[in-house]
Amino acid sequence: MALSIEKALERLLESVKAAGRADATIDLYRFTLKSLIKECGYSMNDPCDQNTVDNLFEKVEEKYAEETIVFEVYRFSKRACRLLLESGTEKTIDLSADTSRFRKFVPNDKYDELIIDIIQSCHFCESSEIDIGTLIRRSFCFIEENSIELNDVENSTFFQFIDYCSDTVNGTMYRVVRAVKCLSEYFKEHKIGNITADFSGLKAGPRDIRLIPAYTSKEIEKILSVIDTNTPIGKRDKAIITLAAATGIRGCDISDLAYSCIDWKKKTIHFMQRKEHHALLLPVPNSVLNDIADYILHGRPDVDSKYVFLTSKAPYKRLDRCLNTLLKKYCYKAEVDYIEGRGFHSIRRFFATQSIQNGVSIYAVSEMLGHKDISEDRVYLSVDAKMNSFVAADFSECPLSGAIYKSFVFGGAG
Repeated sequence: MALSIEKALERLLESVKAAGRADATIDLYRFTLKSLIKECGYSMNDPCDQNTVDNLFEKVEEKYAEETIVFEVYRFSKRACRLLLESGTEKTIDLSADTSRFRKFVPNDKYDELIIDIIQSCHFCESSEIDIGTLIRRSFCFIEENSIELNDVENSTFFQFIDYCSDTVNGTMYRVVRAVKCLSEYFKEHKIGNITADFSGLKAGPRDIRLIPAYTSKEIEKILSVIDTNTPIGKRDKAIITLAAATGIRGCDISDLAYSCIDWKKKTIHFMQRKEHHALLLPVPNSVLNDIADYILHGRPDVDSKYVFLTSKAPYKRLDRCLNTLLKKYCYKAEVDYIEGRGFHSIRRFFATQSIQNGVSIYAVSEMLGHKDISEDRVYLSVDAKMNSFVAADFSECPLSGAIYKSFVFGGAG
């Protein structure tokens, strides 16, 4: 028999605390779950069974679809619901995904309260608390291994720790630097050791250049296939992704796209690039114009704004600074890898790569991307002979006579 929601929540929070998580994290679990429980109309005395938690999951999906929460909150909320179900059905609560990295380095117990206080004083977000918290614990392990007493910690101790980490965490040295900044600031403020150097200006050196793989045509198709185009948000998001994939336009320029930028008769868009600060004229396939028109006619809020793509909730404004989150949502649903550095901008690399593979000269691609110098295109190009064609060079996919934007062309709109 399932525990009550109240008992299940208490059991979960006790487990999180026992795993060594900070009070702020425990509060986050409590707040997230209590808010969902209240929104679903449950009382704390209701059973915490599969049916109850399924409804909590549905509420999380609904909030994410309506864009009232970002992806990180969406992911955390689903994890919290899963753990609540394990607690309510009195199963073993599996916190491994939350705590394995956090507890990888375990210094002497006498440092526990100090470490927790340092982490809390930094006010990290959930993901940073895990990553930087691990490095802070690691620094105390380093201090122990070198038989250094806290009162003997000095500037050189932190520099030695940085050097020590450089052999094993080269790709994330910026996190090491951030951890050292937090530690040195805390040690100076609380007069621990003899820290005289100002570490606030410390910066990690440039990372090794990594070639982030472009999305493949198959991945783009999978992403588009999970978009619910029966909803206004789905119509908007499909138009955004197909426009990016077919033209290579930057996400910031999609956000800035105005009605006046679209020439429906000539099947082009013309705009001033936010980054390069010069005008660009691009052809747009009929199919993409159809997607844009479908959103404008059947999905876009009926408000007086010059911008094409708007937020889905009032007050309606230009959709900006959230295209990575938008893409991440569909990658998650389509089970397409969303690796670090492979965000919305990688659709632009997809366009460049596919164009080159379809015989478009690199000079033409450079012009379509709006680059001032052809050397800028090297980071966008990757070659995979298995990729299928999906490129804006083909403008004949949809006949004008059957297109949804026919009313724009012949009706005078645009």
